[in-house]
Amino acid sequence: MTNLAALQHALQQHILTQGADQTAVRWVRDQQRLVIYTDMYTLRLQEILATEFAALRVLLGEEHFAELSAAYIKLYPSRHFSSRYFPQHFADFMQQHTGNSLWVDIARFEWALSLAQDANDVTTVQVAALQAVPPEQWPNLTVRFHPAVQCVVSAWDIAAWWTAVDQQQALPPLDYATEQKTCLVWRYQQQPYYQLLTPTASVCIQHGLAGRTFAQLCDALCEQVPETEVAQVVLAQWLWWINQDMISEICVLTDTKTI
Repeated sequence: MTNLAALQHALQQHILTQGADQTAVRWVRDQQRLVIYTDMYTLRLQEILATEFAALRVLLGEEHFAELSAAYIKLYPSRHFSSRYFPQHFADFMQQHTGNSLWVDIARFEWALSLAQDANDVTTVQVAALQAVPPEQWPNLTVRFHPAVQCVVSAWDIAAWWTAVDQQQALPPLDYATEQKTCLVWRYQQQPYYQLLTPTASVCIQHGLAGRTFAQLCDALCEQVPETEVAQVVLAQWLWWINQDMISEICVLTDTKTI
């Protein structure tokens, strides 16, 4: 390794370990420069986390959020030249180190919105594609979703809290519900959207994301919807998904045993 390469490697290790690796010390005469580089690395990553999890930062307060983000950086140092996916483990980190379901769910929701914004562009289907399917194939019909589509399940009203922070409104009370609710996140016309789902819509999206067929979706809803209406309810959900650019493919399964 050349002297320049060795210096670069030593400096990188010093920064990534936040000074624990002292190899670079013998290369740099002005130790203050090492401190500046190390501090700026941490501050920049903390800034990224604060931007990605703005609502969580408001909930925790600046000092507590800074402490948690600094701990996260030590445990999950940036491994890529791009910082885009550096925050991806933050919700899991919050789960492991705090165990607070509210904080964890808000972190998952904010990260889902971020992923929806940046998800790969794929072609979405139109209603005509659904209309073209022969009636006898409908029981084995299934859909595949756009990469932006995600679900966040929580007993807290996380969407209302995030909306209040985002729009700089008065913060609503954070009430814990006895039953968990599903918040659907997706992208429509290049903008991320979210919606708190009804129990029926929640069952549909959960089974839809799992690759269930039209017939299996109908069976799953029979306990909530009269049998004579269940097919129309599922169809209405599928049409809404299509109109919101959530569906990338419609296909007929030849073997439903694998689902």
